[in-house]
Amino acid sequence: MAADFWSSTQRMNWQFSRDSLKDARRELSLLENTMEQSELISKVKVNYDLYMRIYIHSLVNKLGRRLNVRQIALSTAEVYLLRFLTKVSLKEVNLYLLITTSIYLSCKIEECPQHIRTIVSEARNLWPEYIPHDATKVAEFEFYLIEEMDTYLIVHHPYRSLLLINEVLSNYNQSHKSEGHNHNNNSNNNNDTSQPFALSPEELQSCWSIINDSYVTDLPLIHAPHIIASASIFLTIVLKYNHLKHISKDSLKNSKPNTMITEEYLKSGFLKNFIKFLGYSNIDLGGVIEAVQELITLYEIWETYDESSCKKPLESVLLNR
Repeated sequence: MAADFWSSTQRMNWQFSRDSLKDARRELSLLENTMEQSELISKVKVNYDLYMRIYIHSLVNKLGRRLNVRQIALSTAEVYLLRFLTKVSLKEVNLYLLITTSIYLSCKIEECPQHIRTIVSEARNLWPEYIPHDATKVAEFEFYLIEEMDTYLIVHHPYRSLLLINEVLSNYNQSHKSEGHNHNNNSNNNNDTSQPFALSPEELQSCWSIINDSYVTDLPLIHAPHIIASASIFLTIVLKYNHLKHISKDSLKNSKPNTMITEEYLKSGFLKNFIKFLGYSNIDLGGVIEAVQELITLYEIWETYDESSCKKPLESVLLNR
């Protein structure tokens, strides 16, 4: 266990490079082919792609809502799923039981434990065909899950990094205001140098939602939490900037009175200031760009997501086992 990410088991044991993650999945694919030939698992094709991960993400959230579980515990459960599925084929296990067990374990680790019978009961209400009545099946699967993760269960999330970065931005804003105020007094200049630099509550919520979505991708296995948090801030600012720019253009065309509000934001240099902050920090800019690109790819794919295309092959594997 470690109090910070840099000396944590997450960084030391569960952080991959792109190449090492590809190698791990290639080995798993070869193992899966061998098991298919030996008729140990079904030959039905089940792709562990972004569509399947979106489906898994939706299942985790469905059960989490029924149990009223904290978001941090659900995110930990999703990291457990990502780690487990680098070592075990999706066709080897009952996915619905795996999700139930991951949430059960993550609730214990994140200190918001749920009774095993409550979790089994709610999971059975959602997926009666796949979740057995016997609660000991979840307890047995828990040991399997822990073993495959090499007992490394502490997860560092980007949420804390997001709040820390926002705090730094806010502190910078305060000092910037002070400097601007002194400058204006000395020069008798009315230019406002104290535009908001910290995230608004709405922007902070948007960043939080983007971080939630990042657990669909490989980002938690590849990048440090502060990289993902920085990518979420960048995406939020860019999306808001582009949205307001679009509104501003429409307002100018239609002579609407809200152009002043949008122009103030567009001229504030908020986006430029954040990029400047990234430049002065020790944050890996290449990693941030890579994370932003992966999130954009995810959202593009999400537009064409079809739940039935993921659900049907899983049904075929599990019900004909």
